[in-house]
Amino acid sequence: MENNDLLKQIVGKNLKLRRTEMNLSQEGLTKESGVNDKHFGRIERGEKLPGFQTLYKLRTSMNISIDKLIDEVEKEMEHKETEDQ
Repeated sequence: MENNDLLKQIVGKNLKLRRTEMNLSQEGLTKESGVNDKHFGRIERGEKLPGFQTLYKLRTSMNISIDKLIDEVEKEMEHKETEDQ
């Protein structure tokens, strides 16, 4: 798997995990944050990466700072890359 594809999968998985831990539906989260529901669905499925504007909109609704989200993704990316060696 290419790094970009892996990155999309990890970001989507982490956002979905946080959303479900907060007992939020996709619809509820997208309404609250103002993020397009179809776009968010593609992000969660690992088809797209969120841009900064999307992350900025999600940060309050998901109660997470952008830097914490990036740190979590970075740690998982490093772990996956180490596994592949």
